[in-house]
Amino acid sequence: MNTVIEPTLQRYKDELAGLLVQLETFAAAIKNTSLTKTVQSLQENINQPFLFVVIGEVKAGKSSFINALLGSGEICEVGADPRTNMVSKIVYADKEDYSRETKPGELREIGRPVPILEQIAIVDTPGTNSPVAQHENITKEFIPNSDLVVFVFFSKNPYTNTAWSLVDFAHKEWKKPVIFVLQQADLADERELKTSRQYIEQEAQQRQIADPKVFSTSAKLAMTGSSP
Repeated sequence: MNTVIEPTLQRYKDELAGLLVQLETFAAAIKNTSLTKTVQSLQENINQPFLFVVIGEVKAGKSSFINALLGSGEICEVGADPRTNMVSKIVYADKEDYSRETKPGELREIGRPVPILEQIAIVDTPGTNSPVAQHENITKEFIPNSDLVVFVFFSKNPYTNTAWSLVDFAHKEWKKPVIFVLQQADLADERELKTSRQYIEQEAQQRQIADPKVFSTSAKLAMTGSSP
């Protein structure tokens, strides 16, 4: 199985899990039920796959980006009507595919037996310019527990504002690591990509992201095994 998580980070996670076992033993010894519950909650979270939250405007190509990342067909519906689309959490399924709504009309969980999902879970959010206000609120619920927030922009036109308030929410308020993806890079020429990259970098630096990570990708070419 390919490793997508930095081995050093995984080692820190394992060491923390060991410390939590010791803390749980201590909490039981002093009969502190509140501390025991807190430790058990932390243990449950630390044993979960790393959580990636993917955010972007409608038509930016984020669902295609996720499908290409997972390399397993159309898991996320591409071109879905933003009025009917909902937040989707994509997780590992041991055997069979499944899809179920955990919050009717708002949140669904999609299970797929894709190896990479043993290491990460991905939250696919509706567009930041979705006409359904509740979509943004649900997206915000995932950010505090995320390990990485991925902001996807259309490579030819990243000059949009709706995603940047969520950049501030993720980076300033919750100190979460963020990266930026210029999707559909096959539709842009080198000059356009350079200009778009410079714009994203400048906007990010204005928000105290000192060394913004910006990647140019083409989900279309990735799915066909070509290079952008």
